[in-house]
Amino acid sequence: HGQMMDLLKAIKKTVEGSYINGQPPHIADPNKSAIKVFTHRQLQTMSPAVRQEWFRKKHIIETDRPVDDVKFDKEGLERMGCITNVVSIQGWPFHIPAQELIIDTFFGTLSQMLTCSKLKNGKSANALDLPLPLGVFNANTLSTDAVAWRDGNKYNPEKVVHYPAKDTKWGLVALAGALHPIHIDALVPLDPSEGFRQFADVSQFFSEYFDLDKSGEGLWNLEAVLLTPGSRLYMRPNTPHAVFTPEHTICEGGHFYATSTMADTFCGIVHAFVGDSYITNTAHQACWLLLRRTMQLYYTGLVDMKFSEDDTATAHVPHLRNVESLLDLLAVCNLAILSNVLDFETYCYPNQGPDDDNNEKTTTEQEVRQMELFDRNSKSPDDRAGCVYVRGLALDLLNWFAANYILMEPYGKLVDTYGVLINNLCHQAYMIWLAKKKAVDQGVKGAPHCTLSLLERQLRGLFPQGSTACSLLEKKLSAKSESETSMFMDFTGWEIKERQKGRHPHKAAEIVELGMTPLDRKYAAGCVIDFDIAQVEDSGFRCLHPLTMLKMLVPGLC
Repeated sequence: HGQMMDLLKAIKKTVEGSYINGQPPHIADPNKSAIKVFTHRQLQTMSPAVRQEWFRKKHIIETDRPVDDVKFDKEGLERMGCITNVVSIQGWPFHIPAQELIIDTFFGTLSQMLTCSKLKNGKSANALDLPLPLGVFNANTLSTDAVAWRDGNKYNPEKVVHYPAKDTKWGLVALAGALHPIHIDALVPLDPSEGFRQFADVSQFFSEYFDLDKSGEGLWNLEAVLLTPGSRLYMRPNTPHAVFTPEHTICEGGHFYATSTMADTFCGIVHAFVGDSYITNTAHQACWLLLRRTMQLYYTGLVDMKFSEDDTATAHVPHLRNVESLLDLLAVCNLAILSNVLDFETYCYPNQGPDDDNNEKTTTEQEVRQMELFDRNSKSPDDRAGCVYVRGLALDLLNWFAANYILMEPYGKLVDTYGVLINNLCHQAYMIWLAKKKAVDQGVKGAPHCTLSLLERQLRGLFPQGSTACSLLEKKLSAKSESETSMFMDFTGWEIKERQKGRHPHKAAEIVELGMTPLDRKYAAGCVIDFDIAQVEDSGFRCLHPLTMLKMLVPGLC
C-alpha cells in the first residue's frame, strides 16, 4: 500500500512538472500540449480526413457527448456483464487488509466490488478484464479497422470469420482511489514528432532508465486529464499512461487502428513482440485479423480504385501526398509481409500454449522436427492462408506504388523507388532482429518460445533465394551491425510525385502465389504428405506445382 502511494506521489510530481501557470498544458496553452480538445458537435461536423490528420499529431478528447445516466450500482455494473462471474481484479483481495500486500492480481466478482464500495474503509481495486463483445463502443470515423472490416468483406471475401470484438471492446470497473500504474497499449510527449523518433528506436525500452513501475520522470512528460461522464479520450498508440479513479467508476472503451497512426502502430507491435509483458499488459493476437483487413482496404482503394471521393473509406486510405502518409502505407504493407515473423503463434508448436514450457510433457521430438522441416506451428491453416493472401497484396501494392509514383531525395534527386521500398522493408526486418537481440541481452523474454535463432530462421525464410530482398536481408543479418537503431529509414525532406496511373490488379491466385514465402512452400509440401518426416528424410522435398501449393494453402482461391 505504501509503495503504491509513493508511486502515485511520484506520478503527481511528474505531472505537475509539465504544468503551465498551475494548469495542464491542454488548458493553459493547447499549442504546447499533446492533446487536442473538441466538443462532440465539432467532431461530428469535421470531415473524416481532417479528423485523421488531427489524430496523426495529437491525442483527442471529445467533450459534451450525450451519455446515459449510469450509477455505480447493480444495474450499472450489469452493463459490464454478469456481476457474479469471476473476473481478474488488480488491487488487494477483499478479505486481506490492504496494508499487508502490495498491489497484485486476484480473482473476484463485480458483486464483491459493489459490496466493497459501500464500506467506510473499502479497498481500492480495478477490474480490467471485461470484454464487451456486444458493446456499443464506436471509435467514430477514426477507426480504420471498422471501415476495413466493412469494405474488406465486400471486395475481398474470405472464409467466414468473426470480428474480434472481445479484443476491441471492453469495460472497466474501478473503486475510488484505485491506481492502474503506467503501461502501454500499442508515446507522444509534448512534441509528437520527437515521440515518434523515440519509440521508433529499438533501444527505447532497454535503457537503464526505463521502468514502467516508476513515474517515467526523465523519459517522458506526463499530462493529467480529467475524464468525466460525457467525455471520451482517443489515445494514440504507444502511449504510456496511468489511470487513477478519484470516485467509483464504470467505463466503456476499446482499441482501434487509425490510418494516420500506422507508423506508430508498427513500432508498438515490434516492441510488444520483443518485450511482451515487460512493456504491455496484454497482447491482442486476434487483432492481426484487423490488420489484414486494413491491408485489403488499402489495396481496394489504391490499386482497384473502388472508392469515390465521398466514400467514408477514402479518408482511411493513405492519400500519398507526403512522406508521412507513405510511412503509414509502408507500415501496414510491411506488417502484412512480416506477419508470420511477428505472430506469437509462429513460435509455438501445435497445441502448445504460450505458458507451456518446451519440455517432454508438452512438446514431442516429432513436433520439433515438423517445425524444422515444414515450418509447422500453432497457426491455423486458415490464418496462415490469410497471411499469404495479404502478403501478396502488400508486395503487389509496393510494385503498384513504384509504377505510379516517383520518390525524390532532398533537393529533387531521383531514386530507384522500388529499390527504396525493398530496402526499407529489409531494414525493418533487420530492426526486428536487433530489437530482439537487445531484449535477450537484457533478459527480456518477449513472445513466448521465440528465441533469437528461431526469429532468424523466420527472417531468412521470408524471401525467395536469389531475390534482391533475400540478398539484402542476408547481408544485414550476417553483418549484425548495431550502428542504426531506428525502425524507419530517414525520409526527412523526401518528396513524392505521382506518375500517370494505369495498372490492373492481379487475379487472386496470382496474389496468393506472390505472397507465399519459402517457408510457406515447405508448409504446403508438408500438407501434401501429412507432415510425414520419414518421406522427406528418405527422398527429400517434392517439387510441387505452384497451383498445387495454392490449393493446399488457400483452396477457395483456386
